[in-house]
Amino acid sequence: MNRKINNGNRNNANREKKKKEEDNEKQKSEFEFCKICRVDHNEGPRHKYFPKHKQSLSVFLSRFQSKLADVRFFLRNPSLLRPEHASRNRLWCVFCDADLVESDSSFACENAINHLASEDHLKKLKHFLWKNGGGMDRVDMFRISEADVAKCLYLLTVVGEEVQGTQGWSCTGWKWIVPAASWTIE
Repeated sequence: MNRKINNGNRNNANREKKKKEEDNEKQKSEFEFCKICRVDHNEGPRHKYFPKHKQSLSVFLSRFQSKLADVRFFLRNPSLLRPEHASRNRLWCVFCDADLVESDSSFACENAINHLASEDHLKKLKHFLWKNGGGMDRVDMFRISEADVAKCLYLLTVVGEEVQGTQGWSCTGWKWIVPAASWTIE
């Protein structure tokens, strides 16, 4: 009787092994689109280690990093955003697939700064880097820290007071949403 049980276990193990091999073959034959390389491939997760993908990823991230440098400029030097310039002041977040439009912003890059400092952006950024092989040590290069946002908030109060004193401009109702708290400048 023990012999039959052992034989049954071996058969089950062989079936499971065959099923895993079939699943692996099936996964390899399914095509997946890589938005970094802009190609369909059937290489599976190992695609991210190919030299062409690594080179495309480097170009992809450096392009976004240059756009992020523009946002960081307005983080250090906040300025008012005129309504006629709002339509030209936008950013596409490649990690979140989100279009950040500044149409309802008082300051330049206000929505972009809020987005880049959010927990949702951090979560999607980590997933993107994990999926595409970007390296988790680069996370801070593509987000804005809470300390930078706090410095910017201080500068915004100074800029708001200067503008309010000279042109009669008012900041009432303008809000910053920071992961830790909600700030209102009045």
